[in-house]
Amino acid sequence: RITTLNNAVEALATREQVLTAQRVPFQILFVASLVKDKEPLTAVEIVDRLRLLIPGTTLHIVGDGPLRPQCEKAAKANEWVHYHGPQRGGYLRDLALQSDIAIIPGRVGLAVLEMASAGLPMVTFAASLHGAEIAYLKDGINGLFIDRDIDAAAKELGALLTERPALECMRNEALSTASKYTVRNMAKNFADGVTASL
Repeated sequence: RITTLNNAVEALATREQVLTAQRVPFQILFVASLVKDKEPLTAVEIVDRLRLLIPGTTLHIVGDGPLRPQCEKAAKANEWVHYHGPQRGGYLRDLALQSDIAIIPGRVGLAVLEMASAGLPMVTFAASLHGAEIAYLKDGINGLFIDRDIDAAAKELGALLTERPALECMRNEALSTASKYTVRNMAKNFADGVTASL
């Protein structure tokens, strides 16, 4: 009731780092808790189907949780799946700056902004119990809502990844979104709201 807070997280990378990043084409990054409602194993399924369209596609999984054994198993069984464990700081930043796009098929929250701060548009299911921060994701502008059908989702993602100018525009929009919703601005909004209520 006091203010519009606009939840935010610390940026993964600076604007300069994003603009000079050396992206690995078709490298997809999943960063989230390895829990059922984030659907990390669905990300593996989508990329598996996507590889029929774009054979060189890889999936990098960062996180920890109850589904860790299944994610480790997927990485051992498929040379294109890479499990990195729980990561923060420089390692995560470098991995994000190498990646082409981010994916969390299931519930998404502040990860939209965290990935956007590294120039990564977020890909997620349109039909999912997302956090309030999903409002930051604008379909086809700074991210992509995909169909729940795995084959359809793979085709939609493949269409974006092979349309490089569109992906680059989406990357720029993602970075612009992240620069708007910062921790500094969040704190200022809160302080202004408290002051105005006195």
